[in-house]
Amino acid sequence: MLLVPYLAGLLATGWNWLDLPLLVAWLSTYLLSHYLLLVLKIHHWDRCRAQLGLYSAVAMPTIALVVLARPNVLRIAPVYALLFAINAGCSRRGRERSLINGFASIVQSCLMVFVVASVDHAPLTGVLRPVGPAPLRLVADPFIDSSGPRFETQARRSDRNRHL
Repeated sequence: MLLVPYLAGLLATGWNWLDLPLLVAWLSTYLLSHYLLLVLKIHHWDRCRAQLGLYSAVAMPTIALVVLARPNVLRIAPVYALLFAINAGCSRRGRERSLINGFASIVQSCLMVFVVASVDHAPLTGVLRPVGPAPLRLVADPFIDSSGPRFETQARRSDRNRHL
């Protein structure tokens, strides 16, 4: 789920040397956010201190490298902040499986295509144009096909009101 939007961005815009630090930042930030949301849920910083330190130590320098080299990636930061706030609110209330939390997570992943485009100095609207049916569909179809049924299965496991 994490590599698909990144690879779709690479297919749409091409490769740049900054795409490698961006990948490291993307993966380490995902892991960091997982433990941050877990801390919000369980209210015990001590249980996750080691993981938070490790992933922060990896994420922060790579994020700084990408932002210093391409400050235009910060245009997307407010959207990520809003989506993370939704994730944090759901986690704090114990509603990690809610529909809105799932959609926020999917939108965060999909936005990675635009982050890759920003790093590669491609116009953000240029990412939306088709790059040819075969390469993009090869990457996007499994992602889309797996996301919908996952949320449908989650909604069936509990009562409906909890997921809205």
